[in-house]
Amino acid sequence: MLNKEKYSKEIVEIACKGQTLAVDKTTNNVVDCQSILCKDCLFDTNREYTCRQKIYEWSNQENEE
Repeated sequence: MLNKEKYSKEIVEIACKGQTLAVDKTTNNVVDCQSILCKDCLFDTNREYTCRQKIYEWSNQENEE
């Protein structure tokens, strides 16, 4: 199952609020971007990629549980 399939409800709720997706590095909880610091987000950029690129890549990866 892909991450976007597993977390589809959370992703839709965040998108409907007009927010951007984030994932807490520590808890792996899917949250909105404004509720977390960049340094705590799985999608924190190293200037090589943008957050959106990382979100897209994560969403199409197999969920690891």
